[in-house]
Amino acid sequence: MELRAFWAVLSRWRWVIFVVTGAAIVASGALAIISPPGYKARTTLSFTAPPPPPNVTLPGFDEQNRYLFAEQAVDDFTKIIPTRKFADGVSKRLTFQADPERLERIWIVKKQAHHLLSIEASAPTEDKAIQMAKAAGAEIAQNGSAYYKDLNTPDLSVAVLDDGVTEGLSGRLLDILFIVARVVAGLIVGIGLAFLLNYMDDRIRGVDEAEALGLRVIGAIPHGNTSRQSNGAKPRLPDKITAVGS
Repeated sequence: MELRAFWAVLSRWRWVIFVVTGAAIVASGALAIISPPGYKARTTLSFTAPPPPPNVTLPGFDEQNRYLFAEQAVDDFTKIIPTRKFADGVSKRLTFQADPERLERIWIVKKQAHHLLSIEASAPTEDKAIQMAKAAGAEIAQNGSAYYKDLNTPDLSVAVLDDGVTEGLSGRLLDILFIVARVVAGLIVGIGLAFLLNYMDDRIRGVDEAEALGLRVIGAIPHGNTSRQSNGAKPRLPDKITAVGS
């Protein structure tokens, strides 16, 4: 396809491109409002169940069961962290004011290996993201018994491995690139849809298209008033064509 024909297709179906690209922009804007691009910080915790005292022998505290207990605690905290009680505890540890209701929704909690828990927090500034991640880790490490006291033992040991590790500006740029990628994807989809509709459209829209089909054009009714054309401008493509077979 020549460049002129390529441009003619885009011009003819430009409304499709505008609609699809516009929808991608609106969707990206809505996602940015719901979850605005920002900085992220991560805290990683390691859970272990300490062995019983030397003078106590309990079958449930052998090494294998202690591993299972720690793994169960990690599973429990993946459900505890996105709760209001945990958000209230974290908000009290922050140096800035944070809405506990919003804190319930910002965490990205992942179980890693069997005894590791990763907590990721997002915030508009790097300092706030780090504080929130550190506060979440400190709440579990220092006040964990308030959440898992109903488990088999309140003596579960928690070690903070990564305390408020942040991706810095690279993480924020990655979020912005995702927004740009959505818009570009919308533009590509719009162009592809335009060519698909053009392929499915069997109407003849110009003299060149009629002649390309082997028809001899004997007349054409121009679109609009050609007398208004000035400065040697080329007339617009005809709207109606009369042709006969060659």
